[in-house]
Amino acid sequence: MIPVEFQDAFYAGRRGDVVKFVINDSVEVTSGEHEGCGGAIISVEEVEPAVVYLVERGDNGSSIFVPQSCLKLLEGEASSTNRGKVLQELIEFRRKPIEMHAILEAFEWDLEEELVQLEKIHVVAVLQRFLHDEVSSEEVENWANLIECRDDIGYEEVAEVLHVLANPEITDKLTKEVAASLIHELAKPLCEKMEK
Repeated sequence: MIPVEFQDAFYAGRRGDVVKFVINDSVEVTSGEHEGCGGAIISVEEVEPAVVYLVERGDNGSSIFVPQSCLKLLEGEASSTNRGKVLQELIEFRRKPIEMHAILEAFEWDLEEELVQLEKIHVVAVLQRFLHDEVSSEEVENWANLIECRDDIGYEEVAEVLHVLANPEITDKLTKEVAASLIHELAKPLCEKMEK
């Protein structure tokens, strides 16, 4: 079990004396079985007796466990690449919103460049997960709130639906009926596009 303070710092991008790497750091393995491999840090798995990370290899996408002592930070990696990866995870709802919130805090709020696009297919996928009880209405609201008003995510195509999902107290509370209706509205142009 990783102490909460280490987890919080790791996901917020705060390096410490014990946990020296943070989420999405670009690293290289300096010794051991995977020596010479590059990748990105996904999570911190152990703190005692030694700090161990889960690293996603850049060459084949597989995940490996690597002790902190066998890693070095790759300086000069484009931070927008890491930011883009994180934003892609967000729009695809690959992590819980509470976890994404902590990760996003590591980045500056303002960025004039849109790194990813939230499309109808992403919103439909999240609403379908809600219909199948995989995510709660509160999680959908929190997800939409993390995206709405961000400059680094383009969402013009789904701005109205995103507004509804992010503000249930002034629009519609998310129920299965509302979700089904929104999916129907979003899917109409998708079907038309596929038929062409």
